[in-house]
Amino acid sequence: AGADDFVIKRADYLDRLSSILGDALIRNQLMRAQRPERVRALALGLSPDEGRQIGRHLDRYAPHIALDAEPLLEGRLAALAAQGRPYDVIIAGDYGSPLGGLEALKLAQHHLGLSTPVVILAEPGMADVALQAIRLGAADYLVRHPGYLARLPAILEKCYAETRRERLVLDLRTANASLELAYDSTLDGWARALELRDHETEGHSRRVTDLTLRLTAAAQLGDAAMPHVRRGALLHDIGKMGVPDSILRKPGPLTDEEWVIMRKHPTFAYELLSPIAFLEPALAIPWCHHERWDGTGYPRGLAGEAIPLEARLFAVVDVWDAVTSPRPYRPALSRDAALAIIARGAGSQFDPYAVELFMRLRLWESQEP
Repeated sequence: AGADDFVIKRADYLDRLSSILGDALIRNQLMRAQRPERVRALALGLSPDEGRQIGRHLDRYAPHIALDAEPLLEGRLAALAAQGRPYDVIIAGDYGSPLGGLEALKLAQHHLGLSTPVVILAEPGMADVALQAIRLGAADYLVRHPGYLARLPAILEKCYAETRRERLVLDLRTANASLELAYDSTLDGWARALELRDHETEGHSRRVTDLTLRLTAAAQLGDAAMPHVRRGALLHDIGKMGVPDSILRKPGPLTDEEWVIMRKHPTFAYELLSPIAFLEPALAIPWCHHERWDGTGYPRGLAGEAIPLEARLFAVVDVWDAVTSPRPYRPALSRDAALAIIARGAGSQFDPYAVELFMRLRLWESQEP
């Protein structure tokens, strides 16, 4: 009935009483520190007597479970749909109909779309109804064998805890998705900030990002890689934030000394992005998009398949967009001239597979002329 312990009045019971009281006090303190969560249960389809019996049992042995009972069939819809009265678990009985529990289950989950777990109470010999309830989505069932009330609190707590874990996981996934959207909005802002600084390349990051994603999808890198490819392509020139304006915005060709500084922008990108764990999987393009297939690129002189595939794919798209866009020191090249540059670079500047894939997909045909 809730006692912490008991003592039998044997001859030495007074000698043991002190330690028993001390143990009971410690257990009581631990239980208070780990007080169970409040659980709101709704009983549907129980007889008035059974509803009162379950209520008394919960009050005595599981006072953290509060029970509301609605025995009448016509009251079920109103009880389930009541605003501001969320229930953590539903107990569905068969009062008035052997299928009453199934009716409550269908009402709760299939008509009202509630995610509240439903525990079915079934009479002995009605195991087929209980199993049918499980197939329909019941969280658990309990046969009214003698002593079934003793098992009821544990079943209610289990169903509540499982549903709560599922909700927490869903909430966490939703929060992570919202956080990713916020991060990606920030990255879009970074890319726009760079374009504001370098007017000649306005729109370049968005164009190459779109083409790179389509090329990556065709290369079958997998859905999981796509967000990282997008972020890497969008931020491929973020390292230019570390290049002085006198070089970045120079209207004519750069000197050898200026090129030394300009070629540091992939390293600047790595130094800027690598401390951000969220962006670590996106580093391949900002860091490696100026590496060449023959090993003569920068900043590390990587060659062949040592260059990440997404960076090899991006390199083709990057050069395509650069030569087909006007610059202050030269006009935009025609598509035929740009395609000739890409084709000549296969095996030296570009991965031959990346060039072949780009040519086969003819991505330029979907761009504005």
